[in-house]
Amino acid sequence: MWYRKTVARQIERLWYLSYFNYARAVRIAQKIANLKEIEHNPGLKLNILVIQGRLAILKNDYEEARTFTDQAEHYAQMDDPSIRLDRYHLLKSVMLIFDGEILEAKRLMESTLEQSIALEDKIVLISLYYNLGEIEKETYHDYEKAHHYFNQSAQIAVSCKHPLLPRILMNQGVCSALSGDEQKALALCEKAVHAMNRTRNMIKKAVFYFLGAQLQWQLGKLSNAKVYLNSAEKWVILERDPYTSIDIFLLKGKIAYAELCYDEALLFADQANEIMEIHKLFTQSDDLQLLYKMANGALGEYGKAGIHRELYRESLAKNKTQVERKRF
Repeated sequence: MWYRKTVARQIERLWYLSYFNYARAVRIAQKIANLKEIEHNPGLKLNILVIQGRLAILKNDYEEARTFTDQAEHYAQMDDPSIRLDRYHLLKSVMLIFDGEILEAKRLMESTLEQSIALEDKIVLISLYYNLGEIEKETYHDYEKAHHYFNQSAQIAVSCKHPLLPRILMNQGVCSALSGDEQKALALCEKAVHAMNRTRNMIKKAVFYFLGAQLQWQLGKLSNAKVYLNSAEKWVILERDPYTSIDIFLLKGKIAYAELCYDEALLFADQANEIMEIHKLFTQSDDLQLLYKMANGALGEYGKAGIHRELYRESLAKNKTQVERKRF
Protein backbone atom coordinates (compact mmCIF):
# COMPACT_ATOMS: atom_id res chain seq x y z
CA MET A 1 0.00 0.00 0.00
CA TRP A 2 1.02 3.64 -0.50
CA TYR A 3 1.48 4.32 3.21
CA ARG A 4 4.12 1.59 3.53
CA LYS A 5 6.36 3.27 0.96
CA THR A 6 5.77 6.68 2.55
CA VAL A 7 6.55 5.45 6.07
CA ALA A 8 9.58 3.51 4.83
CA ARG A 9 10.96 6.68 3.22
CA GLN A 10 10.35 8.67 6.42
CA ILE A 11 12.19 6.05 8.48
CA GLU A 12 15.10 6.15 6.02
CA ARG A 13 15.33 9.92 6.36
CA LEU A 14 15.46 9.65 10.15
CA TRP A 15 18.91 8.05 9.98
CA TYR A 16 20.24 11.29 8.48
CA LEU A 17 17.95 13.73 10.29
CA SER A 18 19.23 12.54 13.68
CA TYR A 19 22.66 14.02 12.86
CA PHE A 20 21.25 17.48 12.08
CA ASN A 21 18.08 17.89 14.14
CA TYR A 22 17.90 15.34 16.94
CA ALA A 23 14.75 16.73 18.57
CA ARG A 24 12.82 16.69 15.32
CA ALA A 25 13.98 13.14 14.58
CA VAL A 26 12.68 11.99 17.98
CA ARG A 27 9.27 13.63 17.36
CA ILE A 28 8.88 12.11 13.91
CA ALA A 29 9.97 8.66 15.15
CA GLN A 30 7.36 8.82 17.91
CA LYS A 31 4.62 9.77 15.46
CA ILE A 32 5.55 6.91 13.13
CA ALA A 33 5.70 4.46 16.04
CA ASN A 34 2.14 5.43 17.02
CA LEU A 35 0.67 4.80 13.56
CA LYS A 36 -1.86 1.99 13.69
CA GLU A 37 -1.00 1.00 10.12
CA ILE A 38 2.49 -0.23 10.96
CA GLU A 39 1.32 -2.55 13.76
CA HIS A 40 0.55 -5.16 11.10
CA ASN A 41 3.81 -4.71 9.23
CA PRO A 42 6.65 -6.35 11.21
CA GLY A 43 9.35 -4.95 8.93
CA LEU A 44 8.31 -1.32 9.42
CA LYS A 45 7.74 -1.86 13.13
CA LEU A 46 11.20 -3.37 13.54
CA ASN A 47 12.83 -0.51 11.64
CA ILE A 48 11.19 2.23 13.69
CA LEU A 49 12.10 0.48 16.95
CA VAL A 50 15.71 0.26 15.77
CA ILE A 51 15.66 3.99 14.97
CA GLN A 52 14.22 4.79 18.40
CA GLY A 53 16.89 2.64 20.04
CA ARG A 54 19.59 4.46 18.09
CA LEU A 55 18.16 7.86 19.07
CA ALA A 56 18.22 6.79 22.73
CA ILE A 57 21.89 5.81 22.37
CA LEU A 58 22.71 9.20 20.85
CA LYS A 59 21.50 10.86 24.06
CA ASN A 60 23.34 8.25 26.18
CA ASP A 61 20.12 6.80 27.59
CA TYR A 62 21.06 3.13 27.44
CA GLU A 63 18.16 1.96 29.58
CA GLU A 64 15.69 3.42 27.10
CA ALA A 65 17.79 1.99 24.26
CA ARG A 66 17.61 -1.44 25.90
CA THR A 67 13.82 -1.19 26.08
CA PHE A 68 13.61 -0.49 22.35
CA THR A 69 16.16 -3.23 21.61
CA ASP A 70 14.12 -5.80 23.56
CA GLN A 71 10.94 -4.75 21.75
CA ALA A 72 12.75 -4.97 18.41
CA GLU A 73 13.95 -8.49 19.23
CA HIS A 74 10.32 -9.65 19.35
CA TYR A 75 9.84 -8.62 15.72
CA ALA A 76 13.30 -9.76 14.63
CA GLN A 77 12.36 -13.33 15.55
CA MET A 78 9.29 -13.32 13.31
CA ASP A 79 9.27 -15.28 10.07
CA ASP A 80 8.12 -12.52 7.75
CA PRO A 81 9.45 -11.46 4.31
CA SER A 82 9.41 -7.78 5.32
CA ILE A 83 11.97 -8.39 8.10
CA ARG A 84 15.55 -7.23 7.56
CA LEU A 85 17.94 -8.04 10.39
CA ASP A 86 21.05 -6.03 9.49
CA ARG A 87 19.91 -2.79 11.16
CA TYR A 88 18.61 -4.65 14.19
CA HIS A 89 21.97 -6.41 14.50
CA LEU A 90 23.70 -3.02 14.31
CA LEU A 91 21.64 -1.81 17.29
CA LYS A 92 22.15 -5.09 19.14
CA SER A 93 25.93 -4.94 18.67
CA VAL A 94 26.08 -1.43 20.16
CA MET A 95 24.17 -2.64 23.21
CA LEU A 96 26.59 -5.58 23.53
CA ILE A 97 29.49 -3.11 23.56
CA PHE A 98 27.75 -1.15 26.31
CA ASP A 99 27.39 -4.38 28.28
CA GLY A 100 31.10 -5.13 27.89
CA GLU A 101 30.55 -8.04 25.49
CA ILE A 102 33.10 -6.69 23.02
CA LEU A 103 34.06 -9.97 21.34
CA GLU A 104 30.43 -10.99 20.85
CA ALA A 105 29.63 -7.53 19.45
CA LYS A 106 32.55 -7.79 17.05
CA ARG A 107 31.44 -11.21 15.82
CA LEU A 108 27.88 -10.00 15.29
CA MET A 109 29.06 -6.98 13.30
CA GLU A 110 31.40 -9.07 11.16
CA SER A 111 28.63 -11.53 10.32
CA THR A 112 26.23 -8.65 9.58
CA LEU A 113 28.72 -7.10 7.15
CA GLU A 114 28.12 -9.83 4.58
CA GLN A 115 24.36 -9.29 4.66
CA SER A 116 24.69 -5.49 4.42
CA ILE A 117 27.17 -5.73 1.53
CA ALA A 118 24.71 -7.95 -0.34
CA LEU A 119 21.88 -5.50 0.38
CA GLU A 120 24.12 -2.51 -0.48
CA ASP A 121 22.86 -0.76 2.65
CA LYS A 122 25.23 2.20 2.91
CA ILE A 123 23.79 3.45 6.20
CA VAL A 124 24.50 0.19 7.97
CA LEU A 125 27.85 -0.41 6.26
CA ILE A 126 29.19 2.99 7.30
CA SER A 127 28.25 2.35 10.93
CA LEU A 128 29.44 -1.26 10.97
CA TYR A 129 32.87 -0.42 9.55
CA TYR A 130 33.12 2.59 11.89
CA ASN A 131 32.18 0.58 15.00
CA LEU A 132 34.60 -2.21 14.08
CA GLY A 133 37.31 0.42 13.69
CA GLU A 134 36.50 1.78 17.15
CA ILE A 135 36.77 -1.70 18.66
CA GLU A 136 40.13 -2.37 17.02
CA LYS A 137 41.43 1.04 18.08
CA GLU A 138 40.14 1.23 21.64
CA THR A 139 40.04 -2.42 22.74
CA TYR A 140 42.69 -4.28 20.74
CA HIS A 141 44.96 -1.32 19.86
CA ASP A 142 45.39 -2.73 16.37
CA TYR A 143 45.70 0.64 14.65
CA GLU A 144 46.40 -0.72 11.17
CA LYS A 145 43.27 -2.85 11.22
CA ALA A 146 41.29 0.02 12.74
CA HIS A 147 42.54 2.32 9.98
CA HIS A 148 41.40 -0.23 7.39
CA TYR A 149 37.87 -0.28 8.82
CA PHE A 150 37.73 3.52 9.08
CA ASN A 151 38.93 3.76 5.48
CA GLN A 152 36.16 1.42 4.32
CA SER A 153 33.64 3.51 6.22
CA ALA A 154 35.03 6.77 4.81
CA GLN A 155 34.89 5.60 1.20
CA ILE A 156 31.17 4.85 1.50
CA ALA A 157 30.52 8.02 3.52
CA VAL A 158 32.13 10.17 0.80
CA SER A 159 29.96 8.58 -1.89
CA CYS A 160 26.74 9.54 -0.11
CA LYS A 161 27.94 12.67 1.74
CA HIS A 162 27.23 11.04 5.09
CA PRO A 163 27.39 13.37 8.12
CA LEU A 164 29.61 10.88 10.01
CA LEU A 165 32.48 11.52 7.56
CA PRO A 166 34.37 14.13 9.67
CA ARG A 167 34.44 11.81 12.68
CA ILE A 168 35.62 8.91 10.52
CA LEU A 169 38.44 11.00 9.05
CA MET A 170 39.50 12.19 12.49
CA ASN A 171 39.69 8.58 13.72
CA GLN A 172 41.76 7.68 10.68
CA GLY A 173 44.10 10.49 11.61
CA VAL A 174 44.40 9.25 15.19
CA CYS A 175 45.20 5.73 13.97
CA SER A 176 47.84 7.10 11.59
CA ALA A 177 49.39 9.07 14.44
CA LEU A 178 49.45 6.04 16.72
CA SER A 179 51.01 4.00 13.91
CA GLY A 180 53.78 6.58 13.54
CA ASP A 181 52.68 8.16 10.25
CA GLU A 182 52.60 11.79 11.34
CA GLN A 183 52.21 13.39 7.91
CA LYS A 184 49.22 11.24 7.06
CA ALA A 185 47.71 11.96 10.47
CA LEU A 186 48.01 15.71 9.99
CA ALA A 187 46.55 15.54 6.46
CA LEU A 188 43.54 13.53 7.70
CA CYS A 189 43.08 15.94 10.58
CA GLU A 190 42.90 18.83 8.10
CA LYS A 191 40.37 16.93 5.96
CA ALA A 192 38.21 16.16 8.98
CA VAL A 193 38.10 19.77 10.15
CA HIS A 194 37.43 20.98 6.60
CA ALA A 195 34.54 18.53 6.28
CA MET A 196 33.09 19.72 9.58
CA ASN A 197 33.18 23.35 8.42
CA ARG A 198 30.11 22.64 6.31
CA THR A 199 27.89 22.14 9.33
CA ARG A 200 25.95 25.00 10.92
CA ASN A 201 26.16 23.37 14.34
CA MET A 202 28.70 25.50 16.18
CA ILE A 203 29.17 23.05 19.04
CA LYS A 204 30.06 20.29 16.61
CA LYS A 205 32.51 22.66 14.94
CA ALA A 206 34.05 23.50 18.30
CA VAL A 207 34.38 19.83 19.25
CA PHE A 208 36.09 18.98 15.97
CA TYR A 209 38.50 21.87 16.16
CA PHE A 210 39.24 20.70 19.71
CA LEU A 211 39.85 17.13 18.51
CA GLY A 212 42.09 18.50 15.79
CA ALA A 213 44.00 20.49 18.40
CA GLN A 214 44.44 17.35 20.50
CA LEU A 215 45.91 15.48 17.57
CA GLN A 216 48.23 18.37 16.68
CA TRP A 217 49.29 18.54 20.34
CA GLN A 218 50.06 14.83 20.49
CA LEU A 219 52.24 15.19 17.39
CA GLY A 220 54.14 18.06 18.96
CA LYS A 221 52.66 20.73 16.66
CA LEU A 222 51.97 23.24 19.42
CA SER A 223 51.51 26.28 17.16
CA ASN A 224 49.00 24.40 15.00
CA ALA A 225 47.19 23.22 18.11
CA LYS A 226 46.86 26.83 19.27
CA VAL A 227 45.26 27.84 15.96
CA TYR A 228 42.73 25.02 16.23
CA LEU A 229 41.96 25.86 19.84
CA ASN A 230 41.38 29.52 19.07
CA SER A 231 38.83 28.51 16.44
CA ALA A 232 37.21 26.05 18.86
CA GLU A 233 36.99 28.77 21.50
CA LYS A 234 35.36 31.14 18.99
CA TRP A 235 32.60 28.65 18.18
CA VAL A 236 32.02 27.59 21.76
CA ILE A 237 31.74 31.20 23.00
CA LEU A 238 28.96 31.81 20.49
CA GLU A 239 27.02 28.86 21.88
CA ARG A 240 28.12 29.26 25.53
CA ASP A 241 28.72 25.54 25.98
CA PRO A 242 30.49 25.07 29.36
CA TYR A 243 31.58 21.46 28.89
CA THR A 244 33.46 21.97 25.65
CA SER A 245 34.92 25.17 27.12
CA ILE A 246 36.40 23.17 29.99
CA ASP A 247 38.13 20.78 27.58
CA ILE A 248 39.42 23.66 25.49
CA PHE A 249 40.94 25.48 28.45
CA LEU A 250 42.42 22.26 29.81
CA LEU A 251 44.28 21.68 26.57
CA LYS A 252 45.32 25.33 26.41
CA GLY A 253 46.79 24.93 29.87
CA LYS A 254 48.70 21.81 28.84
CA ILE A 255 50.13 23.51 25.78
CA ALA A 256 51.17 26.53 27.81
CA TYR A 257 52.66 24.21 30.42
CA ALA A 258 54.63 22.30 27.78
CA GLU A 259 56.01 25.64 26.63
CA LEU A 260 56.85 26.48 30.27
CA CYS A 261 54.35 29.38 30.35
CA TYR A 262 53.29 28.68 33.92
CA ASP A 263 51.20 31.77 34.64
CA GLU A 264 49.30 31.33 31.39
CA ALA A 265 48.72 27.67 32.21
CA LEU A 266 47.36 28.65 35.61
CA LEU A 267 45.01 31.14 34.02
CA PHE A 268 43.63 28.51 31.65
CA ALA A 269 43.28 26.06 34.52
CA ASP A 270 41.20 28.64 36.38
CA GLN A 271 39.06 29.19 33.31
CA ALA A 272 38.49 25.45 33.16
CA ASN A 273 36.61 25.75 36.46
CA GLU A 274 39.61 24.46 38.43
CA ILE A 275 38.92 20.79 37.81
CA MET A 276 40.31 18.67 40.61
CA GLU A 277 42.63 16.49 38.57
CA ILE A 278 44.31 19.52 37.03
CA HIS A 279 46.37 19.63 40.21
CA LYS A 280 48.15 16.50 38.97
CA LEU A 281 49.01 18.34 35.80
CA PHE A 282 51.46 20.34 37.89
CA THR A 283 52.44 17.95 40.70
CA GLN A 284 53.52 15.18 38.29
CA SER A 285 54.95 17.38 35.60
CA ASP A 286 57.71 14.95 34.63
CA ASP A 287 55.29 12.65 32.81
CA LEU A 288 53.33 14.60 30.20
CA GLN A 289 51.75 11.47 28.73
CA LEU A 290 50.22 10.57 32.08
CA LEU A 291 49.13 14.16 32.60
CA TYR A 292 47.40 14.20 29.22
CA LYS A 293 45.40 11.10 30.11
CA MET A 294 44.49 12.42 33.53
CA ALA A 295 43.36 15.79 32.29
CA ASN A 296 41.48 14.23 29.40
CA GLY A 297 39.49 12.04 31.76
CA ALA A 298 39.07 14.57 34.53
CA LEU A 299 35.70 15.93 33.50
CA GLY A 300 33.99 12.58 33.14
CA GLU A 301 35.70 10.63 35.90
CA TYR A 302 36.39 12.95 38.77
CA GLY A 303 34.00 15.90 38.57
CA LYS A 304 34.89 19.40 39.65
CA ALA A 305 36.53 20.78 42.75
CA GLY A 306 38.10 24.11 43.64
CA ILE A 307 41.90 24.07 43.81
CA HIS A 308 43.56 27.13 45.31
CA ARG A 309 46.16 28.99 43.32
CA GLU A 310 48.64 28.44 46.16
CA LEU A 311 48.60 24.69 45.49
CA TYR A 312 49.48 25.28 41.88
CA ARG A 313 52.28 27.67 42.68
CA GLU A 314 53.69 25.34 45.34
CA SER A 315 53.80 22.39 42.96
CA LEU A 316 55.24 24.55 40.19
CA ALA A 317 58.04 25.73 42.44
CA LYS A 318 58.97 22.10 43.15
CA ASN A 319 58.87 20.96 39.54
CA LYS A 320 59.81 24.00 37.51
CA THR A 321 63.34 22.80 36.79
CA GLN A 322 62.31 19.20 36.11
CA VAL A 323 59.96 19.74 33.21
CA GLU A 324 60.98 18.27 29.90
CA ARG A 325 58.84 18.73 26.84
CA LYS A 326 57.87 15.34 25.47
CA ARG A 327 56.00 14.24 22.41
CA PHE A 328 53.72 11.27 22.69
